Amino acid sequence: GFFVISEHFTVRIRFRTYALLIVFLAGFLRIQRLPELAKISYDESRDLIVERQIITQRKLMLIGPETTVGGQTFYFGPLHYYLMSPALAVFRFYPLGPMYWTAILGAITALVIYITNRSIFSGLSYAVFPLAVIYNRWSWNPNTIPLFVALALLFYSKRKIFLAGVFMGLAIQLHFTAALALVLVCSYLVIRNKGIKLATNLLLGAIVGISPLVLFDLRHDLFNLRSFMQSFSSTTAFGREL
Repeated sequence: GFFVISEHFTVRIRFRTYALLIVFLAGFLRIQRLPELAKISYDESRDLIVERQIITQRKLMLIGPETTVGGQTFYFGPLHYYLMSPALAVFRFYPLGPMYWTAILGAITALVIYITNRSIFSGLSYAVFPLAVIYNRWSWNPNTIPLFVALALLFYSKRKIFLAGVFMGLAIQLHFTAALALVLVCSYLVIRNKGIKLATNLLLGAIVGISPLVLFDLRHDLFNLRSFMQSFSSTTAFGREL
């Protein structure tokens, strides 16, 4: 019994040591020289203005950053604004505050990947991956998608399918390309025996995750959905002309 307890204690110490190593390394790589390497362009400036309004005017948002595809403008979810505005407040409206917070979230992502896979290789790979390091110094709405996808996979691995769906929905709020992961997972579940129930739970969770966008569309005659579909149709038509 003593040896079993001792081995279990050793495993826990090793796990926590690796976790600290991954977080420290990921955080260091992302935060070092951040003021020199951070990117602030039109998108970031627009987001800073909205985040300041959320703080100073207590303005609630159902939509987030806008994008234009095929001549149609539509909106992502407001999660990015709510995720970054606390950092802007903590840093007293210092523009690089959200950049530092994005870097910290990148380090947390590496930790979640390690916890999910129980593999130091996977955690360290994300911690030092050059593109991940670069994008985690940049407060842009798609750049925190890996965190929410990693959390979705963590809950999926624990068989908490609904919560996995919620985090997938939150990832979709950040950028609609994240919906591809949801489609792939749902397709996999449906193909499996008795996978339809799991896929339904995943989809219901995702709807909760994108609920601000759903509420916005219900209040505005499905504006976002119609714009998205029209932009897709315009892009498809343009491709056919080429």
